[in-house]
Amino acid sequence: MQPINLFNFKIMLKTIFTSFLTCGLALLGFSQAKVSSEFKTTLGTPYQVIDANDKYYFNKGEEILTIKIDRREAFIQKLNSKTLKFIEKKVFKDFIPDDGKLEEVAEFNGRYFVFYSLWAKPFEQLFCKEIDFAKCEAIGKDRLLLKTDKKITAMGGVTFGFGGFGFVGGGKFSFSLSFDKKKVLIKYRVKPEKKDDNISYDIIGMTVFDDGMIANWGKEVKMPYTEKKMNNLDYTLDGQGNAYILTTVYNDNSTKLELDGKVNFHIELLKIEAKTANIKTTIVDLKDKYINKIWLDEDKSGQIICAGYYSKRVRELEDADGLFMFKLDKEGKVYNIITHEIPVSVLNQYASERTQKRNAKADEKGKADFADLVLRDIILQDDGSVVLIGEQHYVNVITYYTQYGMRTRTEIYYNDILVSKINANGTLAWMQKLGKRQFSAGGSGLSFWGLGINTYRQGGMGFKYMSKNGSHYMLFLDNVKNMELPLNKEPKRHIDGLGGFMTAYKLDDKSGQVSKLSLFDTRDVQGTEVYQFNVDRILSLSGSEFVVEVYKKKKEDVLIKVTLE
Repeated sequence: MQPINLFNFKIMLKTIFTSFLTCGLALLGFSQAKVSSEFKTTLGTPYQVIDANDKYYFNKGEEILTIKIDRREAFIQKLNSKTLKFIEKKVFKDFIPDDGKLEEVAEFNGRYFVFYSLWAKPFEQLFCKEIDFAKCEAIGKDRLLLKTDKKITAMGGVTFGFGGFGFVGGGKFSFSLSFDKKKVLIKYRVKPEKKDDNISYDIIGMTVFDDGMIANWGKEVKMPYTEKKMNNLDYTLDGQGNAYILTTVYNDNSTKLELDGKVNFHIELLKIEAKTANIKTTIVDLKDKYINKIWLDEDKSGQIICAGYYSKRVRELEDADGLFMFKLDKEGKVYNIITHEIPVSVLNQYASERTQKRNAKADEKGKADFADLVLRDIILQDDGSVVLIGEQHYVNVITYYTQYGMRTRTEIYYNDILVSKINANGTLAWMQKLGKRQFSAGGSGLSFWGLGINTYRQGGMGFKYMSKNGSHYMLFLDNVKNMELPLNKEPKRHIDGLGGFMTAYKLDDKSGQVSKLSLFDTRDVQGTEVYQFNVDRILSLSGSEFVVEVYKKKKEDVLIKVTLE
């Protein structure tokens, strides 16, 4: 799960309620689109559906392993990725103990683990189960990984608007995986004894495990600044077991981004040395550019790479003016800082004429930027180049009044994608904006700081990235009217839950050339209408194939395989 980004919530007050559905249906296309000949689509044999809150997908050879967990119960299932047929399923009624909470399911170096937390007064504990892919069941007894008598709290929460690395558990523990998938850093935050952020220091429990879940080292590390002065942004782990933390540090206790016309924060990198847990600190300075999204990762040579987006205006940190990249030496020092601005010609792709004119005027003042750009992924390639992938994402909370009082409606947007490649020597190879408009309204009704902001499951929105045959693919659901969309036209809106065409943007890695491919219509996949599409249910297979599991009604799921011809 990604932490909530405060800047992505744009509060809009309105006094008149209008129906989003009526407008949305007018924008939804029902005409037929021609499926791209570059792909072959195969519909599998249906099998019994498994209703579960959490679903995870893995593949090995010609088999797919799914681990589906619903509260305490687990379903471990095997499917054939070649024939697309069901193989077997095993059900475990008491897979998660009473009062246990699922934290994460992940693969490390070809081994598969389920993590869950369990509070047994006075101890907070983290356990893992190893899953045997071939046998479709857990191996041996549950293993206790961490145990503390201190109260701990979730690592997530409202952040400074920055990206993250690895995968973050939805509970009290979070996880960061090394590049080679042979080590994992498991973290927790000790709950402060006093609630006063002016005097409390964050204490982060950090333990590094190898791929057999054997602890290499572990320690509770006290942060060098008070909770009020610092906000940890990102974590990563190198092959030697050293941990890294990127953090924003305020220059005073006001927590204001700007004070008396001057920037009031800076970025620091903390290197936590393996075994000793000694902290080495480095200030990250991009001069007149302000980091707003950043990730850390390690390439195959052991080089730590940091990359992300920057803003030229401290009051607009939710928007990106350009991208940056730098490297770290063995002491954790920063070097080889490079930046590249997002040109207005890229901003104007797939934009309305009105937006293009507005961008041109803003560019004359040096203020043209990519609004609400969220860093989704960085790909470190074998030749030393780096690919950054971002997506425009924001939430509008609309307040309106009825005879029963004030109400709120949440609107969720997943829009354009920005893909940029930086060569190994730091030059910009290419940058492409990919037009996309996805919309949904609704939520679970969870209030956020009294603002009425609802939580919302992503559903069929967003995109799935994968690399195949020297090209980058962005897979997503689109409105059928966008299949032949020119660069100077704004995409039509796709509404989540109302069908959609499975679409892919293909980018050639060397040239950056873009082509748009239509894969299948969810309303008619070889004569079958499918439902419950989710980008998290797409699984990349070896070679030029991927599968997605969908629901076809009659209490049946089915696999759809797409093969690159």
